[in-house]
Amino acid sequence: MTGAEPRPVRCGSYRTGHAVHHIAARMFAEDEARGATTAGLVLGVEDGFVVVAAGDRRLRLWSHDPDRVASAARRYGRDATLSRRLSLLALPPGGRCRPLFSVAFPRDGRDPPVTACIAPRACGR
Repeated sequence: MTGAEPRPVRCGSYRTGHAVHHIAARMFAEDEARGATTAGLVLGVEDGFVVVAAGDRRLRLWSHDPDRVASAARRYGRDATLSRRLSLLALPPGGRCRPLFSVAFPRDGRDPPVTACIAPRACGR
C-alpha cells in the first residue's frame, strides 16, 4: 500500500537509539514543561542517521528506526523537540499524543555509535 506508515522496529533494548522507556517519556514531558528541552527541525534521513538542525548546529542522530522518524516528520511536520539529557526526540513539539523516539547524539564531533537491536522478551519471563 502506497503511503503506509512504516512498521515499528520490534526491539527489546532500551539503550540509546532503541525503544523509549516509559520513565524517560515521563521525564521528557516534565523537562519540556519547564523549558529544559531544545527546539529542532528534522531535515531528513541520511545514511541511516536522522539529520536535525538545532540552533546553528546540524546533528546526525542515530535511531534504530529512522524510517519512522522520517515518516512522522512528513505526517506531523518537521518541527521537533530534543532532549540531549534523555536522548529523546518528539514530533511535533508540545501535545500529549505524539511520536517520541530514542536517539543517540554525536560524541566529540563523530557520529553516534550504532548498536544492534535485541529480540523483545515475552511478558512474565
